[in-house]
Amino acid sequence: MRTVRNLPARRESVVANWALRFAIFTVFFAAAGIVAHRIDLVSTNDFQSLIVATIGATGVTLLLIVLGLAGLWVHGTKGGRRLIAAIVWIAFVAGPVCLASYRYVTAPAATDVSTDLINPPVFRSEIAEYGRSAAAIVAGDLPDSYAAFTGRRYNSPIDTIETAVASVASGQGWRWVRTRGRIGADDVLTMEFERVSLVLALPNDILVRLTDEGDTTFVDVRSRSRYFNHDLGSNASVIQAFLNALDFSLIGVAGR
Repeated sequence: MRTVRNLPARRESVVANWALRFAIFTVFFAAAGIVAHRIDLVSTNDFQSLIVATIGATGVTLLLIVLGLAGLWVHGTKGGRRLIAAIVWIAFVAGPVCLASYRYVTAPAATDVSTDLINPPVFRSEIAEYGRSAAAIVAGDLPDSYAAFTGRRYNSPIDTIETAVASVASGQGWRWVRTRGRIGADDVLTMEFERVSLVLALPNDILVRLTDEGDTTFVDVRSRSRYFNHDLGSNASVIQAFLNALDFSLIGVAGR
């Protein structure tokens, strides 16, 4: 008579438990950091440290998930549902982290982008610091990664273009800071704005320079990040989106 041996009971996966805990913790940690930064409970400098910590926690969670899946495959441990739940939870953070990592590798390493690399628009703070040499000093620091970027020339007077710039900037969610120069008295009008990113609430400083050429107006744009050493291509995207919106707003009003 054949005897039937009972199979050993499957062990619970300790790694799966920790993977789920780390996944839930990472999501709430990231969300709490973003909310705290947006309501000014955490400074942007401290928020940078929270971002690094979130990336680290995401890495640990992914490692635990891999180890847990290996345990299921090799040792037949129990915990598959918890690992699936951990994957679902961490996807909310790992997705943006992976996208940012991809942009970090593929986008040019820049934090300051301008449509004019030779004589770029300059902020008032730069004029106060460098004086008449501000444009030359800034030009020396600008990366040439976006050399193909150019400004726009519109067949319309500067006052019409100023109105359109102000309207488009407001529609893009930019906050007006100051305007330097006066129409009729100066050939160059420089408008300074501040933009805050949608999710992380990181600030950008933006300049729009209008040059009066008589029958035409030339528009240059510069955008710079205040923090980090890589903008992940965001400044170039901001400039391109603004110029596209400005082109659209001036259809039928000013030709190019």
